[in-house]
Amino acid sequence: MKKLARLSLQSAVLLFVCSGVYAQVGIMNLVQWEVANGGNDHWYAVMAEDAYWHDAYSMSRTVEQAGQFGYLATITSQAENDFIFNSVTSGVTNPSILDEYYLGGYWDDDWSWITGEDFSYTNWAPGEPNNWASDGGNNEPAIAMWGHGTTHSLRVPGMWNNEEADAFTFWSIVEWGGSTTDLPTTAPFSPSPLTVVPEPSTLLLLGLGLVGARIIKRL
Repeated sequence: MKKLARLSLQSAVLLFVCSGVYAQVGIMNLVQWEVANGGNDHWYAVMAEDAYWHDAYSMSRTVEQAGQFGYLATITSQAENDFIFNSVTSGVTNPSILDEYYLGGYWDDDWSWITGEDFSYTNWAPGEPNNWASDGGNNEPAIAMWGHGTTHSLRVPGMWNNEEADAFTFWSIVEWGGSTTDLPTTAPFSPSPLTVVPEPSTLLLLGLGLVGARIIKRL
């Protein structure tokens, strides 16, 4: 059943409506980590959308799978990390700059998962996390996983890097499952405003309004 689901939904586009902000989100390699295989029965996928961390968070909260809305993936064990890297990101050519995937981890006085799960397991790449601020905070508060295509000696595929949340746009790992119904639709921190792309009708109305204003000014 898992193979059939993966074959039918791989590279699929899941449609949803979110106040007119996003029309569709690209989903790749949707696969379930089954309990029979040592997993948690959660679903995972690559969200093939270039986005800042807080935008990716909002996008993930609007994509529905198996009756639940998604969220940026949280990783609490080596087995889960290995499953995501080997089964979810496998075969994916990530065009995102630096070949990274955003996860649901962030810094707010300490490293945390968006779900409130225990942050005891880590898989930081050599030298990470870095870029600590003088006040003890962190200038790179978002967690990302290195993809298969990275070749830098310190950028180990499958390991984590802390990144600026509003400097680079990456693809992301989305997860479905667990007690996540109370998660907010917007990120717990937002270093810059959520990017809203006007719909064509909105742009047309804006253009007509500007033209009208110029005509009135001339009169």
